[in-house]
Amino acid sequence: MEPLERKKLADSIRELRLKQGLRQIDLVVAGQVARSTISALERGQIENPSEHLIDGVASMLSVRRQDLLMWPKAEASVLEDLKLARASQQRSPQVALRRAQRALIRARRLQLSDVERSAAELLAELHSQLGHPVAATTYAGWAVAHPNRFSPVEHEAVIVYGERLRNIGELSAAIALYRQFLAGISRNSSRSAKVFLRLGQTYADAHQYPQAMRIFQRAYRDALVLGDANLSGWALIGLSVALSFSGRHQQAEDARVRAAILAQTYHWTDMQYAARRAEEQVAVLSSPSLDAARHCWQQSTRVIEELAGAIDDQLQLLYSWVFYASNHQAWAEVIEATGTGLALIRRADHRAADQQMKGTFLGARARAKQQSGQSWQDDKEWAEDLLYRGQRTPVSRLKE
Repeated sequence: MEPLERKKLADSIRELRLKQGLRQIDLVVAGQVARSTISALERGQIENPSEHLIDGVASMLSVRRQDLLMWPKAEASVLEDLKLARASQQRSPQVALRRAQRALIRARRLQLSDVERSAAELLAELHSQLGHPVAATTYAGWAVAHPNRFSPVEHEAVIVYGERLRNIGELSAAIALYRQFLAGISRNSSRSAKVFLRLGQTYADAHQYPQAMRIFQRAYRDALVLGDANLSGWALIGLSVALSFSGRHQQAEDARVRAAILAQTYHWTDMQYAARRAEEQVAVLSSPSLDAARHCWQQSTRVIEELAGAIDDQLQLLYSWVFYASNHQAWAEVIEATGTGLALIRRADHRAADQQMKGTFLGARARAKQQSGQSWQDDKEWAEDLLYRGQRTPVSRLKE
């Protein structure tokens, strides 16, 4: 390797290491390479480093071999893509969109944090300009959720953008946003615990209960370390529901009781109500028979109505009954209950937040109709359109 090439490689390794906040010893531990070898590489003292060594260092720095060898030319190329995207924003927004998307992907691959953030901000502007509110919200959230640059204001912005995505049914994009934020902050902080709580709620909204259960457990542990009773209570309520849908009813009841005690001790009325709703859900899901579950659901619905519960609470209870009836292959009950749920959603004036539950009810009804020998294809197609549209957002694809 020529001296100039050795110097370029040395500069590339040092710059990438420093950009990622790594020490030489970190690369030694990660790649089981002698520290003297890393030091010699960064000083350009190894005349002909082997391909195996270069590949190993590239892997430790999370970049491709060709990017390492071409650095900083690769960095300049990404910056040029972003510059061209901005230049064509007004004249040709579609062209700018493609260039900004390419810059974002390449910046992410090359660990160029600031460039990735700028590309996400530009993509949010372009999608807003083109009338794509979901993608605009998603990329705006990505920009503020970028690692290593968080302030309290940005933390609150992540919560706001995540809630917007949840409320329009873009659950996969919300999950990607929360995970992006959590990847870049220290754990066991009040910020991480709150976002873990939102992530668990989003997994539960998507009916991914094993994932929700793990996330709520993590939020609860963080809240205990912080001594935050309020966060502990809400994490326990989420955990109770996720455990009950996972068939772990006694553990679900234990978690709910602990949350109820906290709510009563501190006089938190919202948490007391949530604990009561969780109690009703656990009761339906743990019923010993179909008749008992039906009776429990009907009683629980009356309780929630008496407590002036929102339609969302009634839908959650109804979903518990649909879930139970489906597991017991009571298809006629499922068809009747899902019809009730769809009617409730219609009365809610087609709020965007209810579309995920609408898709869930349609999917359950399609399965019940199929098992009963009835026409089911239309319900299934409609359900898939409602349930999986969030997985088609650009950020969701990129994150996965």
